[in-house]
Amino acid sequence: SKATVSVLNCYQLFETMCRLNHIKNRDAWAANVNMPAFKKDMDELGMRLRMGEGKKDEAHLQKLMNVCDGLLVTGLAGLGLSPTYVFPWVCLGVAITMRWCALAHHVSHGGYNRCAGEQYHRGTFALGGWWARCRDWLDWMLPEAWDVEHNSMHHYSTNEIDDPDFPERNFEPMRTWDVPTPLKYVFLAASIAMWKWIYYACNTWKNLVVETNRRKGKKYSKEQLERISHPILMYQIIPGLGWGLEWGIMEPAKMFARVFAPYVIFRWLLPTAFFFFVGGEEAGYNAIINLGLTELWANVHSFCLVVPNHAGDDLYCFDSHVKANTATFYMRQIISSVDYHTGSNPNYPEWVNDLIDGSQGWLNYQIEHHCFPNMSMISYRKAQPEIKAICKKHGIPYVQKPIWNRVYKTARLFTGEETMMRFPLELENQDDLGLPPHKRLEMLETEGQES
Repeated sequence: SKATVSVLNCYQLFETMCRLNHIKNRDAWAANVNMPAFKKDMDELGMRLRMGEGKKDEAHLQKLMNVCDGLLVTGLAGLGLSPTYVFPWVCLGVAITMRWCALAHHVSHGGYNRCAGEQYHRGTFALGGWWARCRDWLDWMLPEAWDVEHNSMHHYSTNEIDDPDFPERNFEPMRTWDVPTPLKYVFLAASIAMWKWIYYACNTWKNLVVETNRRKGKKYSKEQLERISHPILMYQIIPGLGWGLEWGIMEPAKMFARVFAPYVIFRWLLPTAFFFFVGGEEAGYNAIINLGLTELWANVHSFCLVVPNHAGDDLYCFDSHVKANTATFYMRQIISSVDYHTGSNPNYPEWVNDLIDGSQGWLNYQIEHHCFPNMSMISYRKAQPEIKAICKKHGIPYVQKPIWNRVYKTARLFTGEETMMRFPLELENQDDLGLPPHKRLEMLETEGQES
């Protein structure tokens, strides 16, 4: 009846008004931040932390390197044992994840350029061929590709449309998939078990290829740029299944030679051949199973550390681009990132704090790291209580939750049960905004085609 329709319309209008009022109240803090004073506090903290870096930071890095190498040797030595011994694949998996998240991550950002030797300089670490990569950081991702995708694109476009690691955008096919939610969780579990090689290796390589070709003068059409902006999966570079070969973007032969071959040879083929030769058939098959479990463990561990850093309905995403090192840049890094529990408790022994931080790959200081990307791990531990206090002083939300809470919220974001908060355009500081990278690239391509 008309009366029923009118009641429903009124209810929907009331619900919409309540939702808009909630959003308005939720974001009200942003209008009250003294941005110049906030930036001054952050700049002063950053300068003080950098000036305090030195030999202690280098010694701490070397200690973690030694722990990582010890775990690696222990895991490799036990590959011929039955997988029921557990320690071979657990030690090896932790070593691989720690090498990436804690060591290579911070070194490749330049966090030790000021306080460590040449080996730990971002311009030399894991660069220069197979030997350097095997010595410093051997994983599914090519270090040079990681530098482009993560250090440049992700860090300076966090949770924007140009962020290649923007979780809500990357999860969109699953979020809108018309299947029961439990089936989405099953798909998520399967994806986590192999996410580094089906997703991360391909997308870091894609961005390296595009950036390298762009610098050489290669022009991409708007259609190609649109395709490039979306994440790809491994199957999409296989002829007939995807667009990688069709568009000539992925250069798959080079990808397999440069990205996958060193890892497969030195992490799989050589260890397996060694145990078949030395220990016989049983040891060889044990090595294969242990290496498979290593990959499973390393993928699950690293996903739980990396992806939840910027995912959840209590974090913001953005419809505009911001200039680096401005007040808005600092604020965005804070409200789009989350800290896990940290080892910054002065009442704990250092080894306890190191265990807390090391087990989380030192990614539990994500807010501090995104504000100051090129600092040492110890500097982030020092910065954490200070940045938290600065946020409280200026009324800026600072999210710190246990890692299991963040994994849960990431899963809900994946299934579409949660949606991230969008920062209102009307509350943006216009002086701090810049042209998004994809728009700058489109302009360059258009100018090149017209000339």
